[in-house]
Amino acid sequence: LDVYYDAKDLTTMPSTVTDLSPNTNNATLGGNPQVSNGAFVFDGSGDAVISGATSFSGSPTLSYSVWFKTNSILSGTGSNSIVMIGHAASTKSLGFRIKGTGDTKPGNYRFYVWGGATNESVDTDIKAEIGTWTHATVVYDGLKSKLYIDGKFAVENTNTTTDLDLGSGAKVALGNYIDSNGALYSGGTVRDYDGSIANFRL
Repeated sequence: LDVYYDAKDLTTMPSTVTDLSPNTNNATLGGNPQVSNGAFVFDGSGDAVISGATSFSGSPTLSYSVWFKTNSILSGTGSNSIVMIGHAASTKSLGFRIKGTGDTKPGNYRFYVWGGATNESVDTDIKAEIGTWTHATVVYDGLKSKLYIDGKFAVENTNTTTDLDLGSGAKVALGNYIDSNGALYSGGTVRDYDGSIANFRL
């Protein structure tokens, strides 16, 4: 494990979220996320859990898994960002999110490698289930990504080239996007997640 966050033993939100992996990628907070019933709670208004710099750079092989429960789908164009790895401002990132109601396939999951040769985003045909705990795993082999939902293979990207180049010091953001400085992304499209995340492993 490179990063592991889990809210299972927390009764109040700490000022720093401890990395439970053998590393020290402790997380800082953006906005005001809370803890409830063993999960981090994001209200869709600027909340985030942001890791310290990870060991990942370039186009590494990796996988990440997350338990989450969605409260609502973003109204309009944009997305509910559940997981992002990398930096938004440098356009080099990987992630998992839910499409807004104003997009094609509204309310469906999307996973992506942004900054690749063809920006390998995959819009799935799987809709987020409101109020239901769901497990997602994304496996990235340095070229292609595969998505598993609740332990079952869902879909993979079919692109054959990529130039992903995660910058040194790439971070993880739960519940939001981050820019190249590790701060919350302030672009014109809403990115916030409205829901809960029980744990995350990278």
